[in-house]
Amino acid sequence: MSAVGRTFALASLGCRANQEELEALRAQLLAQGAREVPYPGPADIVIVNTCAVTTSAQAQSRQTVRRAGRTGPACLIVTGCGAQLDPAQFALLPGVSRVVGNRAKAGIVATIDAARREPGVAIDWSADPSLAGFLRRTGSAAPRRTRALLKVQDGCDAACAYCIVPRLRGRPVSRDPAEVVAEAERLAAVGTREIVLTGVNLGLYGRGAGGLAGLLERLERLPEGVRLRLSSLEPMTIDEAFLERFAVSARICAHLHLPLQSGDDAVLARMGRPYDAAGFAALVRRITRARPRVGLGVDVIAGFPGETDAAFAATRALLEALPITYLHAFAYSPRPGTPAAAMPDPVPEALRRARVHALRELDARLRRRFRERLRGTRSEVLVERLRDGEFEGLTPEYVRVRGRRAGVAPHDRIEVVL
Repeated sequence: MSAVGRTFALASLGCRANQEELEALRAQLLAQGAREVPYPGPADIVIVNTCAVTTSAQAQSRQTVRRAGRTGPACLIVTGCGAQLDPAQFALLPGVSRVVGNRAKAGIVATIDAARREPGVAIDWSADPSLAGFLRRTGSAAPRRTRALLKVQDGCDAACAYCIVPRLRGRPVSRDPAEVVAEAERLAAVGTREIVLTGVNLGLYGRGAGGLAGLLERLERLPEGVRLRLSSLEPMTIDEAFLERFAVSARICAHLHLPLQSGDDAVLARMGRPYDAAGFAALVRRITRARPRVGLGVDVIAGFPGETDAAFAATRALLEALPITYLHAFAYSPRPGTPAAAMPDPVPEALRRARVHALRELDARLRRRFRERLRGTRSEVLVERLRDGEFEGLTPEYVRVRGRRAGVAPHDRIEVVL
């Protein structure tokens, strides 16, 4: 494709893996000489990376595509999990040129060229079921920024009753560690100060071949001044090798995010989660022994079918008893095609919303508790932006800090007293 002189706009919904994939597409278009404009344009080319993790995310994806279509781009590409789940639905939306499956994302530049030669709606699907080709082709260093996402894994083989992601992303596959290290070095060379390793199920990286711990050990060779952060890790994928590496590395941020989903054993069993509340609590204790001042976030689903008042109370009690530092709370949303969608004893929507509200109040208390615990201690802040003379950034523990200091600039790493 010759994109010289053409403009493009990008939109991504959902997870960090989607965001990183869009960064790779951005790099491809910039390399072709295209110029980016803010979404939704107007632009010659618009790409929307959709999400389907919940029915509301699917609806939001459709709204985003409709908005893009109203700007009248010459080429409107829809990709991502929403497109993977229901390509025909997106193909019918006004202005759509191509619907591209997750496994064909790496070929979107060629798809744009094909759409220009052959106008009309088409569905582009890859014949590569392993996704390995996609992972090999998406890496590219971005222009200098404080923080960059680096996708190292795709796919999931878990059997959570509420989740459709394994159907949309395929079996687990990992990028070659040498490729990951090389891309991380390129990001460091253009001034990136924090690299966030992402994946659909990151803890499955390199299963049987050194695993995530082995990759992290290889990444210790990065230049001084570059730190690593990990995106969400499923509790059942955290092993002793990882904890040993996490405990000794000054490069890896003291921050983990774990999807708990429920603190009630009966609900966890219905969800298909392969642990119980006691097992999760034991894992948290092992993590805090490894890194005593670790920032520890969790995901929680409120109102899963069959969740009684007592079950919800058990979840709140577990969260309050553990050294959790923040929550991401979600109301359960039935996803057609998953076992949970057909389960009996649904929780009324109003009660689901009330439980999410209670969890968000707990989140605020947990955040205050952690800040009080850190008060008076020293930590490093990676400065992200300056606004009206005030800097803002994140500590390794995932605490957002604002303050004033002369001579501070974005990308700086400064020591502060919390």
